Amino acid sequence: MIRFYIILLFISIGIASCDCYVQIKGKIVSTTTGQPISGVIVKMVERKVETTSNANGQFLLDEQTGFCYDPKIELVKVGFKPFRLTVSHDSEETTYKTSSGSTSVDFDEPVASRIGTWISTYSSDFKIKGDSIIFYLDDDNPNEEIERIKERLRNGS
Repeated sequence: MIRFYIILLFISIGIASCDCYVQIKGKIVSTTTGQPISGVIVKMVERKVETTSNANGQFLLDEQTGFCYDPKIELVKVGFKPFRLTVSHDSEETTYKTSSGSTSVDFDEPVASRIGTWISTYSSDFKIKGDSIIFYLDDDNPNEEIERIKERLRNGS
């Protein structure tokens, strides 16, 4: 019987030592206005963990798991470009990698003949402030973005 309790103790210690707490805390603001964005769905990709940003754009996403992992975060709201971030942590540093993508846009004749450019399909600007991440979401309005690019081309800048 004592042997059973010793084995149970070692199993309990082994299971307890595998616990990991993953937490991402942040705030989401509009790149255009600088104002907080509420109602943004924030989730850990490939996990069943998600939350929504509050009226101040703040959120807390956390999970206690058996093993540590590098969380992949996705932020989504209609009217804004999505944001994807992978947070990797080792004993010496934390690194952040954003997802990127772009789509080709061709211009019409008055601006330039047979010329085009690429516009980003993801938001990618963020900064670390204390123990939080501030995410900047770009408006998802390709037509406005194209018009801004055309205006810069017309002005030579």
